Amino acid sequence: MIKKLLILLLLCSTASAQFWNQKPMLGRRINRSHPNAHGLVGAWLRNEGSGNTVADLSGNGNHEIFGAGAASPSWIAGDLGTAVAFGVGDTSTISSANNFGIIDTTTIVVGVKFNSLSVDQRVLSDADDNFNNRIRHDSGPTRWEIHFDRGTANAVLYTHTPVLNQLYHIAFVNRAGFQGFYIDGIFKASTADNDALTNTDSNAYILGSNLNGSIEYLYLYNRALSASQIAQLYREPFGMFEPVFPVWWGGGIGAPPAGGGQVIFIN
Repeated sequence: MIKKLLILLLLCSTASAQFWNQKPMLGRRINRSHPNAHGLVGAWLRNEGSGNTVADLSGNGNHEIFGAGAASPSWIAGDLGTAVAFGVGDTSTISSANNFGIIDTTTIVVGVKFNSLSVDQRVLSDADDNFNNRIRHDSGPTRWEIHFDRGTANAVLYTHTPVLNQLYHIAFVNRAGFQGFYIDGIFKASTADNDALTNTDSNAYILGSNLNGSIEYLYLYNRALSASQIAQLYREPFGMFEPVFPVWWGGGIGAPPAGGGQVIFIN
C-alpha cells in the first residue's frame, strides 16, 4: 500500500509540475479564487491551434481576430503549446468594445519570441496608426520601449538584445507614479510617469505589427501586480487555470499538499 501511494504521489507531482508550465487544454476554466486571476480582464491563451480567432478567456468577450488575407498570422508549435507567428505585415486585432475596466492601473503580461531583430517590432500598440501607446522592441538602438501616455517623452526604456528564438516573459506595470518593466520575472527599468491603458482614437489594439516572431500568450489586468506576483506568473504562467485532475483527500489529519493535479487516496 505504501509503495503504491508513493508511486501515485510521484506521478501526480510530475504531472502537476508539467501542468503549470504547459498550456491547459481547450475548455479549462479560470479559477477565480487564484491570486493571479484577480483583476484579470483579458486572457488570450492561444491554445486553439487553428482558425482566425483567439478567444478572450477572461469572460469579457474581447476576442482577438487575425488580419485578413496576406495580413493573417499563422499557428505554430510554441515552447508552452501552440503560439501565433507574425511576419512583417501580419497583425491581429483585439476589440475593446467591452470595457476592460481599466482606470489608472494596468498590468500587461506577454510571452514573446523574436526570429530576427529589426526596427520598430511592436508587440502591442493602439489601432490609430500613430502607435503612441505601445510595447515594442527596436534595433536602433537595441532596446525595449514601453509607453502609454500618448508620447515618447516618459517612456520606459531598457537596453536589451534578445536571443533569437528564445521565449521571453515580458511584464509591464502601470500605477500612480510608476511604470515598471520586467523580463522573465525580474525588474529591469521604470519611470515615475504613468497613465492609463486607454485608447482615445479607436476601440482596438493591434498585436504583431512589424513583428518577426511569435506571441505565446497575453494577459491584461486592471490592477498593478506586485513584483512577487509577476515572478510567480513567470514560474507558473497558467497557474490560474483549473487543473486537469481534482484533488481528493481521504485522510483525517492535516491538509492535502499544495499544488494542482495531485490525486491522493489514503485508507
